[in-house]
Amino acid sequence: MTAISRNGNQKSQFGAWMRTVPQLDSKQAGISLVDIDWCLHRFVIHDPATGQKTKMVQNMMMIEEKTFSADCSYSQSDTLKILSQILKPSRNHLPVRCDAFNKDGQKVKVLWWGYHLLQFSHAGPLDSSFILWDKKVVSIEDLISVLRFDISPFTLRLRTWRDHHGGAKQLRIF
Repeated sequence: MTAISRNGNQKSQFGAWMRTVPQLDSKQAGISLVDIDWCLHRFVIHDPATGQKTKMVQNMMMIEEKTFSADCSYSQSDTLKILSQILKPSRNHLPVRCDAFNKDGQKVKVLWWGYHLLQFSHAGPLDSSFILWDKKVVSIEDLISVLRFDISPFTLRLRTWRDHHGGAKQLRIF
């Protein structure tokens, strides 16, 4: 069968059912069942050009969360590696920029920051002795900055915003 959840917790009846169906067995049918833990969407930022809050530029990324120092299984790592390459921003640690339409039909610019692994040594950020972001040790403050998109999810450095008529400006996100 598809592997039983390691922590014994099923997030849904569908997931529990799928793991018991012989026709969906990972070894026999070649199916890897991977849940998507978090899709983080920052929909309001501070526009440095106008000084106002705006929803016209939005930030998104996906996060795989692991607790108690767990790592991804081989099949999950394989699936997430392929997914990450498909969804990955450019190789120079910049987000993919694309236009999309929100639920109200407004055109917005989306900065897609890819798929990232978040690991806690215990159950979460408050009881863990260490936190890893893409296998790099980060503090709770760093984690908050990444989740706010204040620092790059790739480099963990302060993000800059470049206008096309001048130099780099610091991007402030509310």
